[in-house]
Amino acid sequence: MADNVIVWEDDPGSALGTIAVPTPDLNSPPYALSIEGAVPPAKIYDKGTPEFRYWAAAAALSRAAKFWAGVVPAGRRAI
Repeated sequence: MADNVIVWEDDPGSALGTIAVPTPDLNSPPYALSIEGAVPPAKIYDKGTPEFRYWAAAAALSRAAKFWAGVVPAGRRAI
């Protein structure tokens, strides 16, 4: 995988635009996640393309999983 992908820094409607981030790994514990469909190669894509949207979603999911991993008590699992 590439070292970086481009994602929204905040929200697509904000004035902040995009930033480069390390390629997210959705298989990372403690909350392995997946996005349905083929995984596009990790590289820089133009905004609005399906590949850009995939990596923007993957980065947001990865950040959320890391945040909740630090908040949810140990031993809890998804239902």
